[in-house]
Amino acid sequence: MNRPDPSQLPVALPDLDLLTPDDVCALLKVKKSWLYDTVESGALEAVRLGKQLRFRPSAVARYLDSSTARR
Repeated sequence: MNRPDPSQLPVALPDLDLLTPDDVCALLKVKKSWLYDTVESGALEAVRLGKQLRFRPSAVARYLDSSTARR
């Protein structure tokens, strides 16, 4: 099977490096329960891959920007 040429992909490649819930919890220094509650409320965008949650780095950055702007 041939892999696509990365230069031909329409999506920015750095955002394809998805973060796990453990990664996000470590970055934000929060508990998993807080992370899941935040995703369920719609405040933080997550990608579902089957039963697994993954996070785009840009979504985490947007969440941080929006929560900083509210204060």
